[in-house]
Amino acid sequence: MQLFEEIKTKSIDIALSSRFFQNLIEQTNDAIIIIDNNNETLFWNDSAEKLFGYKKEEVLGYTLSIYPDKSFLRKILSKNVNGQKIASFETKGKHKSGRLIDISVTRDCIRDENDNLIGFSIVSMDITERKLAERKILELKEFSESIIRDSPAGIVTTDLNGGITSVNPAALRILGSRSEEKTKQFNVLTLETLVKQGIAPLFERCIKKGEKVVVDDLPYTSFWGKTSILCLSIAPLMSAEGARIGTIALMEDLTERKKAEEALRISEKRLNALFQAAIDGIGVEKDGTLVYANSAYVKLFGFDEEAEIVGKPIDMVIAPGDRKRMHEYSGKRLCGKYTPRRYEFTGIRRDGSTFHAEISVSTYNVHGEQYIVGFVRDITESKKVKDGAR
Repeated sequence: MQLFEEIKTKSIDIALSSRFFQNLIEQTNDAIIIIDNNNETLFWNDSAEKLFGYKKEEVLGYTLSIYPDKSFLRKILSKNVNGQKIASFETKGKHKSGRLIDISVTRDCIRDENDNLIGFSIVSMDITERKLAERKILELKEFSESIIRDSPAGIVTTDLNGGITSVNPAALRILGSRSEEKTKQFNVLTLETLVKQGIAPLFERCIKKGEKVVVDDLPYTSFWGKTSILCLSIAPLMSAEGARIGTIALMEDLTERKKAEEALRISEKRLNALFQAAIDGIGVEKDGTLVYANSAYVKLFGFDEEAEIVGKPIDMVIAPGDRKRMHEYSGKRLCGKYTPRRYEFTGIRRDGSTFHAEISVSTYNVHGEQYIVGFVRDITESKKVKDGAR
């Protein structure tokens, strides 16, 4: 009789557990899958169907290959079986159509009351939008760096008679000239293209009166037919003894910058639209202050408007017990030291209520200033499912 009871206990079908289903009802939109020791699917929720494209009747009772990186998953599985705790990890999921999906996966063992392994729970969440947002941030960073890298100033010097004495490679590119020798044959006071466009008088004023002349957004067509918009600065060129010996002109081609500024504005507008459409809460922090938050982030912490939370200390949304740990993470991360990219913390809403949160963190640099971007989601319900499965 005792042996019969033990066999009966070990044969409990985890997919029919009333407690398990009760927890599933309270789940978030994460895909939840239950498999047995033979990798046969015992449970497949609606979110799993939505994420991977397979209907329940197509997967229940079957072994399904929805994770292409089999070697990695086997390694994770062996760690699970050996009792090692596995944090969430990122991988690729395979949709029924063959399309690959960026997902975050948490896989845990399910054991009976005698600690015998009877199956596994797999919780997967779609992180495609978050990955896209990360890529957009990186693209924006690289785009900004390329603008700076490709916008050097041109330098031209003349004598007191207007003859060109030197011209650097950047100026040659801006003017469209093929060589320094050809450019030095011209006189800035008499060159027809400079006279007609009102630039020759600017050099003359600097030569005769010693005045510095600065002109912004100057439309210019060079002798070689190259059209551009310049920022032109002409100043007296002085000898070591302090005597005026000519002029030095610095020119910057603003044409590409003007185009780039517009492209950057459009990119920022698109990136902001992407942030606002994201399901995860996205917050950007600098020096402990929240400088950006999308609508999901604002809502997650119980606020109505972005203005209520942006510009405030990041601590206002972190439980006191977690603040020291998260400050240490931020400090190490900004110093280039290792810190977890994903971890849990207790969040605080505006009304003082708390919830379990998971945050994925990365850093980026804009004009020498470092920012921390966090992707936050409420995992309270998923933790209930996870705790219930145990």
